[in-house]
Amino acid sequence: MARIVTGQIPFTFQDQLYILGQPSLSTHVIAVELYEEALKEGYWSGMLAEEEVVPILMSKGLWTEEDEKQLKTALENLDKLKIGLYEARFKSILRDKTRRYIHATRQTIRELTAKKSILDYATAEGAASSIRMKYLVANSVYLPDGSPLLLWESDSSLFEVALQTYITNQLDESSLRELARTAPWRVTWNCRKATSYVFSPDAINLTNDQRALISWSSLYDNIMESDERPSNEELEDDDMVDGWLLIQQRKADAHRAKILKDNFTSNPKIREASEVFIPADTMEDAKKIYDMNESNAERIRKQRLRYLHKQEVVPEGKMPDTQLELQMQWARMEAAAIKGK
Repeated sequence: MARIVTGQIPFTFQDQLYILGQPSLSTHVIAVELYEEALKEGYWSGMLAEEEVVPILMSKGLWTEEDEKQLKTALENLDKLKIGLYEARFKSILRDKTRRYIHATRQTIRELTAKKSILDYATAEGAASSIRMKYLVANSVYLPDGSPLLLWESDSSLFEVALQTYITNQLDESSLRELARTAPWRVTWNCRKATSYVFSPDAINLTNDQRALISWSSLYDNIMESDERPSNEELEDDDMVDGWLLIQQRKADAHRAKILKDNFTSNPKIREASEVFIPADTMEDAKKIYDMNESNAERIRKQRLRYLHKQEVVPEGKMPDTQLELQMQWARMEAAAIKGK
């Protein structure tokens, strides 16, 4: 925690102590300029652009449509598995099985992502990002007394050690989340109400780790204040918390969709109709309209699309759901007739 609070990483080189600190705002400005210049130079020199990587990988058989589909499916399944994990919190056998599926899915995502990004370093964007990072590190090395060491455009071994120190000391999401929900950080975080802030009064001066820690801490505050909050044990499980968050998001989306639907169907004639068609200008608008459907209506819509795909042209009365509804009406009429005899 001390490292995040101070924004400093101590390291040694040839028995000498050095401090890797945080770059100043002016250093950040120059780093952005260097990035833009390097990006332009990369394009002019014929380096690959990010959007060109996948077509090249495909042309060489290093990436396929099946790989793309598998990655997309794995990402979608990971969210579903996290929801399943939370819903299985009282079913130990199913919960353990779901954890194994999550681990396997995450491994698949890692492998496919690494495969897809194999040429990222050779792109203009990748080279420019590398220059920006190196400039920031080169201008963030200090002696213990605070004296800065300007290492930009230096081939010194000290710069290489400083760069490696920066790369290897990046905190991952799991570490930040654990820190955000546990002591001693939680005690420090709760003191902010009395002291107004925990790091810097100016948000622009916060380090990346400080901003991330504040974001995670605020998120856990909101979770703990919820009436449906997970148990303390469940809060320690990142995947289970993610599942809970996804469930809450779905509930919120369904509530917003209902409000939107109610606004569209305020007319009694429309509200009582079995179907309402709303024109959409774009695919994004269409998706929002689709999301207004309740689960049963969405099921019927998909069923109809599958049936139309097979039959091409189908009268309304021949649709499977319409046929089923007519059969149910006939059955209700028959039952009423028998009851009335």
